Amino acid sequence: MLKGCIVALITPFDELGKIDFPALERLLAFHKESKTEGLVLCGCTGEGGTLNSDEKLLIFQTAKKVIGKKMPLIAATGTNSTQESVLLTREAKKIGMDACMAIVPYYVRPTPAGCLAHFKEIAKIGLPMVVYHHPGRTGTKLDAKALSLVFEIPEVIALKDATEDFALAIELIDQIPHFTGNDSLALPQLSLGFTGVISVVGNIIPNEWTAFIHLCLEGNFIEARKSFFALKGILDAMNLETNPQCVKYAASLQGFCEPTMRLPLVQPSAPTKEIIRDVCPTAELTWQ
Repeated sequence: MLKGCIVALITPFDELGKIDFPALERLLAFHKESKTEGLVLCGCTGEGGTLNSDEKLLIFQTAKKVIGKKMPLIAATGTNSTQESVLLTREAKKIGMDACMAIVPYYVRPTPAGCLAHFKEIAKIGLPMVVYHHPGRTGTKLDAKALSLVFEIPEVIALKDATEDFALAIELIDQIPHFTGNDSLALPQLSLGFTGVISVVGNIIPNEWTAFIHLCLEGNFIEARKSFFALKGILDAMNLETNPQCVKYAASLQGFCEPTMRLPLVQPSAPTKEIIRDVCPTAELTWQ
């Protein structure tokens, strides 16, 4: 069901910090007409940590209205509360989301047994689940044994791997489809057999990024390497500050949304903005 370029969609806000639904619909329509192969809604790139449950459900509903069945919609319903995660997942299923994404619970730092129980409770809703493993954001890293137990849950269909641990990926890659959570590592991780990328940069160059990913999936790494390095300037720019500060500013330059962030995230610094302005035109953005 899931493959290739899955975009972790930004959430546009107006100047007062409220969700800008007209801008959201423009973004969704843009990806509907591009080569984007799926969307993650209200994840880290979508500033999910600053959205309340009602706001998330409205975003899910808007996406379903605009996208329909054009591509898979993945609702980021995982939080550090199992109860809240279950409730969000239940409502996401009612809305018609195709899958959910559940991050290893952050801040509370549960044991492997606690993580397994957490994912099992969410799985009871019956929505296909992508497990998101990002120790840098959660403070918890699961080893191969713990992840293998998670993969035995029937509803778990894929792993979003943001560990940067190649040895761990090699040990697990044959068990379940892997999606890289780091655009900058897409080239080597796709060469290992990853199924695709859950992408930040796909927000602003979806066609170019999808084309690169499919060169890798087809095994054409000579051309894929050329494509990757042609886009490296914008990839690097997206990582200059905490995500999604840079990608949202880049999207604002193209007229899709305001660069407004919700605190504690802020707009990029002036030097970072200058770099983004310099590299964005060189990436031949799709809508220019």
